[in-house]
Amino acid sequence: MPCSSCHQHNRSCIVDRSKSLSCSECIRRKVACDVSVDPDSRFDKEVEKSRQLEEEEENLMREIAVLHNRLIRTHEQKRHSLRRQKEYFDRGMADLAEEMNSGSELSNGDVFVVEGSGEPDWVQELNAMSPGSLEQLAVSVSQGSDGANPQSLS
Repeated sequence: MPCSSCHQHNRSCIVDRSKSLSCSECIRRKVACDVSVDPDSRFDKEVEKSRQLEEEEENLMREIAVLHNRLIRTHEQKRHSLRRQKEYFDRGMADLAEEMNSGSELSNGDVFVVEGSGEPDWVQELNAMSPGSLEQLAVSVSQGSDGANPQSLS
């Protein structure tokens, strides 16, 4: 059986095993030769190679499925976390609006006081706001305004 190169170019494939494992045409053209005395061995090698590639493909498909499931789970967790953040923020802003409307007293009777130089920037911004604009912000948040979020305060 001729090598792949000789078969493809319709050449005669002559092998002198005492001199080389390649055919004379492949040696002359300086190309790789896949000639074999036993044609069944080449076929068996290709069958084995195909089986290995199929096995690798199945393993990769399993890995893709695992990663896809992890991606879906992570996406759901992120969506749940964002929903909870919005709930907590809306609840906090509603409490703030209620406190502003009730004379700056907290529900437990303590007075709402923010002081100290180590306070976050958003607290300083809230303190700097005029009472009217602060009440407007609190009312818009308590009405479910999507425009208000914690990041917009800083």
